[in-house]
Amino acid sequence: MQAVMITMEGREDSAFVTAERLTGADISTEIFIQPKSWPVGGESNNKNSVRALAWAMKHVEGPGLLFVEDDIEIKPDRMKRALAAATGLAEVMYFYMHDIVPRTGNYPDEKIIHEMIKQDQYHKARFPAWVEKQVFPEGVRLMKKDTRMFGAQCVYIPKPYVRFLHAHMTQGYTYSDKIKSKPTQAIDTSLNNWRASNGLSAYTYLPHPVQHLQNRERREGGRRDVYSISYNIVSDLEVGDGV
Repeated sequence: MQAVMITMEGREDSAFVTAERLTGADISTEIFIQPKSWPVGGESNNKNSVRALAWAMKHVEGPGLLFVEDDIEIKPDRMKRALAAATGLAEVMYFYMHDIVPRTGNYPDEKIIHEMIKQDQYHKARFPAWVEKQVFPEGVRLMKKDTRMFGAQCVYIPKPYVRFLHAHMTQGYTYSDKIKSKPTQAIDTSLNNWRASNGLSAYTYLPHPVQHLQNRERREGGRRDVYSISYNIVSDLEVGDGV
């Protein structure tokens, strides 16, 4: 599997370590470093992402690719299963999401998931310790109600979609009069808006095979930390491995 990663000057070490982790799941990574002269922010994120997508259109030969950021951790075996599921489904699939309260209704109705999501994402210390000891059924989930899938830490994008997403970000192509691309939008916003404007569903893989590491170096703003609680939960496919 091929991945494209966006990063910037000053974050090369983080990018390299993340790329090394991805090799553990048989993923090769092409890294796009934002030029030092570009200011930190959404517009530069957009420009760098467009560079990555343009490269992917020319060089990715498989059914799809991963778009990743430079500060993630992965569970290699779980990631391999997630990639197999994503390529089989051939839809946009998020391997990491911020676990936030409004997403409760998008998860199965098991008690463990409600306990997981009802806790505010910013208060990990309050999260019940027993939850991480539970065994959760691993697999693909359709996000039926969530139209605000922000975050591009690790997203699978089918190859046929890459060209249309690139056009949306560079030329404003859209099937909706209400949703337009803007050059100031970061990749996650552009992807979310493009997907929604085309009526494409969003999928995720649970438990998440990816964790966000919160590297704030050269990041803009003072946003609070976000993370995946489900990353630490053992799945039914991992119990036999003694994980």
